[in-house]
Amino acid sequence: MISTTDMTGSLWYDPSNDYITGFFGTSAAVPHLSGLAGLIFSVYPDINPEEARNIIERTADKVGTLPYSKDPDHSNGTWNIEMGYGGINDLRAILAAASLNPDSPWYREVIIEGPMVLHDYEDFGDDEEKTASFNGGVPATYQLGPFDTHVDIPVWIEKVGGEVRGEIRLTLDWKTNSSIDVNYNIRLYEGTSEDTTDLDGEKSGLLNVPKDGVGNLNETVLNDDEGDNDFIKLDLKITNNKRI
Repeated sequence: MISTTDMTGSLWYDPSNDYITGFFGTSAAVPHLSGLAGLIFSVYPDINPEEARNIIERTADKVGTLPYSKDPDHSNGTWNIEMGYGGINDLRAILAAASLNPDSPWYREVIIEGPMVLHDYEDFGDDEEKTASFNGGVPATYQLGPFDTHVDIPVWIEKVGGEVRGEIRLTLDWKTNSSIDVNYNIRLYEGTSEDTTDLDGEKSGLLNVPKDGVGNLNETVLNDDEGDNDFIKLDLKITNNKRI
């Protein structure tokens, strides 16, 4: 059992429901502000108190109907003498503080590298095969985090034999546990030219790469036509590092 005092007097107090009816001003603002400051220090314990204040002021919402304007004595955005910088925005302030913390796990650097093999089967003559590396053989780096949760990677297209084309579509999605979802779509086209629209094989799926982990995207798509051995094979290494 926890003992406590009861409300006395009549000022703003409604005895019918045990609640005060006039909670406003700094009496209401300071507890909320103190709670937000505590959350900021929880995601970045070494943050300078002045920088914590700057974050709170810069991420505030411009609430109410009064006009906000620039003021030489208040450098963290537009300001109003009654509203200050506005209403605090806990989520935006916490994410901003975490982005400054070099030890925060939320901000990720995703590296993709590896080859595609494209094979053109020939009934008459020699088969043709091409091996090409993602991003021209240079590991590609993508930044993700709470403010950049999604990346659409340009379609990767390779051709071989004058009649076979492979296309790889990848998207990256940041998850709140700092893992990365890799959505993939692999298409194999075969026809009378490399620009054919005859889709002969397709595969889609999702690969989750855990925080500080490595995922391997190994998939093969075969030509669906009977007796045709065209194929596209993908072998990508996807690394999910903490952003430095």
